[in-house]
Amino acid sequence: MLLAHFSYVGGAMSADQLKRHDFFDLSCAKESDPQERRGGYVDFQHAVARGHLNIQSAQGYSFGKNALHLTVQNPSKAMVRVVLASGTIFEHIDWVHRQNLMVISDVKIELWPNQQHALKVDAHCMNLSCSCSEGESMRLTDFCFQQKSIVAHQGKIWEFFNAKFAKCRKSCKSD
Repeated sequence: MLLAHFSYVGGAMSADQLKRHDFFDLSCAKESDPQERRGGYVDFQHAVARGHLNIQSAQGYSFGKNALHLTVQNPSKAMVRVVLASGTIFEHIDWVHRQNLMVISDVKIELWPNQQHALKVDAHCMNLSCSCSEGESMRLTDFCFQQKSIVAHQGKIWEFFNAKFAKCRKSCKSD
């Protein structure tokens, strides 16, 4: 849904005008090898995809400090150590035309077997033209924004994606 929403914001009006994730400088977790990070932490997206971590709930609340409210649970019989990486993206479940959220900085999570944990995560919104989230349910995407020098700055994120939307509008008009 994220790519359809971004393409729509960028002016795409038909399926053949939809842009791929790399157009928006996003990497896809399904296309990368899961890497264990220093200290035995595994990537959050890969842990969820493999069933080592369940997302019980995810809600968006505006942007900035504590914007993303997550409840996660370890369904396994072993301790799980994951890192929710900066640049990880959460999208709205329904077509609500609200801001998608991007995690600002790495968040390490350690859960014992069957343990559940609620946390509030700092996140920036990705699309300035949409209203703020107001507690709507969100879901984890397979995408991550890799430009770490931009992730920490809300204004730079808006500038970056607005430029991508403008480029999308230009290419959609020429199609």
